[in-house]
Amino acid sequence: MASSDPLTGVQEKSFFQKYIAPNVFNFYPAASAIGLIYFAAKNGWSYDGTMSNGGDWLVFFLCVKLCMIHNGLAHLFMTKIIHKSQGLTPTPGSLMFENELGAVCLSMGIFAILVGGGEAVAAMAKTIGGFFSYAAARHVAEGQPIGTASGGILTAVLLFMAGFHASPLDFSHVL
Repeated sequence: MASSDPLTGVQEKSFFQKYIAPNVFNFYPAASAIGLIYFAAKNGWSYDGTMSNGGDWLVFFLCVKLCMIHNGLAHLFMTKIIHKSQGLTPTPGSLMFENELGAVCLSMGIFAILVGGGEAVAAMAKTIGGFFSYAAARHVAEGQPIGTASGGILTAVLLFMAGFHASPLDFSHVL
């Protein structure tokens, strides 16, 4: 339970707000990296072999499907905790934005699960990789704990690796 400073009245962050909430999403890239090391060892450290024989699936499962469901639920139901853990003051507008972000993340997770795999999930992975890249850069710019930025950067890298492996960049569809 968080306590408040008797002189200033400012409430100190609880253990959850200080250590768990900002870093909980590091689980997904960490578990993915461990799994990728396993798949790489099984496939002679070949990038294509690693990603084709389980690597893409693992990243899509952990960093797209589970992470987006978790992120969506957190932004829908833990908005005030998220605000406090990042030193933000909740306002009606910021709470509305958190709920909208939660709905988008939850929708992406649900539809990634429903579609299963393939190019659709690869496209989602690239999109979510962009989202995590921006979020990590914002965390750095705002002086957030390094754990939040490093997890976001690693998640983005893994999502781009798996997304572009499963569905390479192809400009023939642009025009």
